[in-house]
Amino acid sequence: MKISADASARLAIDAQGLDNLRLKARQSPAQALKQAAQQFEAVFTNMMLKSMRDAIPQNGILDSDQTRMFTALLDQQLSQNLAARGMGLADLMVKQLSPHGVPTKESP
Repeated sequence: MKISADASARLAIDAQGLDNLRLKARQSPAQALKQAAQQFEAVFTNMMLKSMRDAIPQNGILDSDQTRMFTALLDQQLSQNLAARGMGLADLMVKQLSPHGVPTKESP
């Protein structure tokens, strides 16, 4: 089984993501730190999108439990894709949490 490092290739509701992250942490801690920071950025972005949607009044024909559910799923996937591109938060977290600054691809 190949572990994909690209977060945008996975669905936001991937149940095996945590197990893959644990396996990667044992094999390559620097890569696992980057992936964990990227997942945190996705969660943060999802919370931001949810707060933005909650600020909009939702009265109308298309306002229902089903549209809210599909909008939440869309926001989860959108935040996963945005975090894969990077908004800068994950890079700052990696820099702050890594013992020697930003880990490079050559570092073990």
